[in-house]
Amino acid sequence: MNKSLSENHYTIRVRPVENKIKFREGNIDQTFKSNDGKTAIYSTEASGVINFLLFEKDGCNIC
Repeated sequence: MNKSLSENHYTIRVRPVENKIKFREGNIDQTFKSNDGKTAIYSTEASGVINFLLFEKDGCNIC
Protein backbone atom coordinates (compact mmCIF):
# COMPACT_ATOMS: atom_id res chain seq x y z
CA MET A 1 0.00 0.00 0.00
CA ASN A 2 1.10 3.49 -0.73
CA LYS A 3 -0.10 5.88 1.97
CA SER A 4 0.60 8.87 -0.31
CA LEU A 5 -1.44 7.50 -3.23
CA SER A 6 -4.64 5.94 -1.91
CA GLU A 7 -5.81 4.96 -5.42
CA ASN A 8 -2.90 2.50 -5.68
CA HIS A 9 -3.80 -0.07 -3.03
CA TYR A 10 -3.37 -3.71 -4.01
CA THR A 11 -4.62 -6.93 -2.47
CA ILE A 12 -3.71 -10.47 -3.51
CA ARG A 13 -6.16 -13.21 -2.58
CA VAL A 14 -5.53 -16.91 -3.11
CA ARG A 15 -8.34 -19.43 -2.85
CA PRO A 16 -8.99 -23.02 -3.98
CA VAL A 17 -10.38 -23.27 -7.51
CA GLU A 18 -13.58 -24.77 -6.07
CA ASN A 19 -14.26 -21.36 -4.47
CA LYS A 20 -13.23 -19.22 -7.42
CA ILE A 21 -14.77 -15.89 -8.35
CA LYS A 22 -16.99 -16.15 -11.42
CA PHE A 23 -17.51 -13.22 -13.77
CA ARG A 24 -20.39 -12.67 -16.16
CA GLU A 25 -19.29 -12.32 -19.77
CA GLY A 26 -20.27 -8.63 -19.85
CA ASN A 27 -18.02 -7.87 -16.86
CA ILE A 28 -14.79 -9.03 -18.51
CA ASP A 29 -12.85 -6.10 -19.99
CA GLN A 30 -9.88 -8.03 -21.31
CA THR A 31 -8.33 -11.49 -21.31
CA PHE A 32 -4.64 -12.37 -21.39
CA LYS A 33 -2.69 -15.56 -22.05
CA SER A 34 0.03 -16.35 -19.51
CA ASN A 35 3.35 -17.95 -20.42
CA ASP A 36 1.96 -21.35 -19.43
CA GLY A 37 -0.99 -20.93 -21.82
CA LYS A 38 -3.68 -20.23 -19.21
CA THR A 39 -6.12 -17.35 -19.48
CA ALA A 40 -6.18 -14.41 -17.06
CA ILE A 41 -9.22 -12.12 -16.78
CA TYR A 42 -9.14 -8.37 -16.19
CA SER A 43 -12.36 -6.76 -14.98
CA THR A 44 -13.27 -3.25 -13.88
CA GLU A 45 -17.02 -3.85 -13.96
CA ALA A 46 -17.50 -6.62 -11.38
CA SER A 47 -17.81 -4.43 -8.31
CA GLY A 48 -17.72 -0.88 -9.68
CA VAL A 49 -14.98 0.01 -7.19
CA ILE A 50 -12.26 -2.63 -7.49
CA ASN A 51 -10.37 -3.73 -10.59
CA PHE A 52 -9.64 -7.47 -10.77
CA LEU A 53 -6.87 -9.41 -12.45
CA LEU A 54 -7.85 -13.05 -11.97
CA PHE A 55 -5.96 -16.20 -12.94
CA GLU A 56 -5.57 -19.82 -11.88
CA LYS A 57 -2.26 -21.40 -10.94
CA ASP A 58 -1.53 -24.81 -9.42
CA GLY A 59 -5.15 -25.41 -8.43
CA CYS A 60 -5.64 -21.95 -6.88
CA ASN A 61 -7.69 -18.98 -7.99
CA ILE A 62 -5.60 -15.80 -7.62
CA CYS A 63 -7.02 -12.29 -7.80
